[in-house]
Amino acid sequence: MESSLFYRDSSPAWNVNAKYSIGSFDFMGEFSRTLDEWPATGAHVHALNLQGRYKDYIWKFPTTYSIMYNQGIQGNSGDEWESMDQFVAGLEMRLHPNVAIGAEYLFNSSFVPLILPRVVANDGVVLHTFLTGVKVTF
Repeated sequence: MESSLFYRDSSPAWNVNAKYSIGSFDFMGEFSRTLDEWPATGAHVHALNLQGRYKDYIWKFPTTYSIMYNQGIQGNSGDEWESMDQFVAGLEMRLHPNVAIGAEYLFNSSFVPLILPRVVANDGVVLHTFLTGVKVTF
C-alpha cells in the first residue's frame, strides 16, 4: 500500500531524449517537464539539455572535446527562481589507459536549486568557473 506521504510528495514528470552518433561526433538532446506544479515553486518545472562531443587525437593521445547547454525553468515569469542557464565546454586527453587530464569552463546564469528555491534562489548570479584536473583509474 502506498503511503500518503509518498504520494503527496511525488511530482510526476515526462521526458524525451535522443542521441545521434556519426563518425567522431555524438549529439544528445533531452527535454523533461513535470505534469503538476513543483511543490517548492508553485510552477511546472521543465529542463532542456543539449550536448555534443567530438573525439580526436592530440599528439597521438585520444582527446574528447565536449560542449553542453542546459536551461531549467523552475518558476513563473518574474519569479526570482524563474530560470537558470548553464553552458559547459570541456577537453579531456587520455595520456595512458589509466590516466587522463582535462579542463572545463562553466558559465552559470542565476542560481536556482530545486530544494528551497524561494529561500536561496538568486537570479542575479553570474558564475564563471574554470576547472582542471587529473583522473587516475585503477
